[in-house]
Amino acid sequence: MIMRCTTAPYSPGSIFLTARDRAQMRFHMKRTTYARFEQDDLTLRDVLAIDRTLVANERTMLGYVRTTLAMLGAGAALLHFFNEETSQYAGWGFVALSIPTLGIGVWHYLQRRRALGPLIR
Repeated sequence: MIMRCTTAPYSPGSIFLTARDRAQMRFHMKRTTYARFEQDDLTLRDVLAIDRTLVANERTMLGYVRTTLAMLGAGAALLHFFNEETSQYAGWGFVALSIPTLGIGVWHYLQRRRALGPLIR
C-alpha cells in the first residue's frame, strides 16, 4: 500500500512512502527529541524549519573544517618559518589540536543528523 507523503511535496525522492517506510519512521521518531511531532501533521512552515536546521548543521560542520584548516595552516607556518624552540612546540601543538577539532566537528554533525533523521527521510 502506498500513501502520499504530505511533508515535502517538492522533493521528488519522498513523494510516495510505503506503509513499511511510514512504520519505520514512527519507530525511529519514538527514540528522538522530535517524537512529539507526527510526520503527517507537519506544515510547510515546519518542513522549512527542518530544512533551516539541516543547513545550519552543515554550516556548523563547515565551520569546524575551516577552523581545522586554519589550525593546520598556522601550525605549518610556525614550523616552516620560525626556528625557535617555542615556535616549533606551538606549531606541532596547532597541528596536533587540529585533528581532534575535526573529529569533534564530524561527531557533532553526525549526532545532529541522526537526531533529525526521521524527519528528513
